[in-house]
Amino acid sequence: MLNGSALLTDYFKTACISQKGLRYYNIHLGVAFNPDLQKRAETTPLPDTAMGGYDVFIFGFDSLSRMAWLRNLPKTREFFTRVLGGIELEGHNVLGDGTVQALLPLLAGRTEQDLPTARRGERGSVFVDSFPWIWRKFKDAGYVTAWGEDMANIGTFQMRLNGFVNQPVDHYMRTYFLAAEPMYHRFKPFCVGSEPRHIRFFNYFRDLYQMYGAKRKFMFGFHSECSHQDNNYLKKLDSDFTEFLRELQDSGYLNHTILILMGDHGARFSYVRATQQGKMEERMPLFSFAFPPGFTT
Repeated sequence: MLNGSALLTDYFKTACISQKGLRYYNIHLGVAFNPDLQKRAETTPLPDTAMGGYDVFIFGFDSLSRMAWLRNLPKTREFFTRVLGGIELEGHNVLGDGTVQALLPLLAGRTEQDLPTARRGERGSVFVDSFPWIWRKFKDAGYVTAWGEDMANIGTFQMRLNGFVNQPVDHYMRTYFLAAEPMYHRFKPFCVGSEPRHIRFFNYFRDLYQMYGAKRKFMFGFHSECSHQDNNYLKKLDSDFTEFLRELQDSGYLNHTILILMGDHGARFSYVRATQQGKMEERMPLFSFAFPPGFTT
């Protein structure tokens, strides 16, 4: 593959040997050009009920309470509230215990109890393909759809549920992480090659914006590695996430995006959970909105 070559797929492995015998082995990701997806928004009219065809970008952090957001991501919060005009829900409570209980109502409009059972090993359980996922409505409205979680080994709908039979969205990062996670032992902690893993995760959504430009998009990202076990690791990505949002703002992408930053619940596994404060925070995750200019006028 020559430098500058067009990607054939979003994800690919590389194995190289230089003339001096040095070896390079890594996995990469990007957004490959897909003519069918490019045409979707051009040929699919918006429904009469649509509010202007705004992009929707939801970005969540596992186990992030609103108070942990204040403590661990202060730069991001400052940019989100002061520059983007973000609105925080100060009394938002969980809908149930765990990630599934938080994301199912958000992405499917139903609680787990309202849907056919999809629990692993349970008699009569189904795959989750049949659930009324919101990205289907966006696809029908001409949107390109994308979904990414950075820890395939604890995937929201795969760990204790049966998961999907078919790829649920147009750009699905689980494929990448299933291949990448077995390679992590080759690299330094929290890195893939010389690149921090969270940077790759952020940049994938930046690449989606660059690939599709003004075409309509629905994107959902859920980052777990730096928060699932211990919220304190989020401090390491505060500056990078701020710059990621700043780049989207400076590029004009957020001028037509409804941006939602959220957590599924507060810390559940760290020592904080054993404190009275931790018990309260577990039930009060972050949920916040930033609307594009003109949306509320």
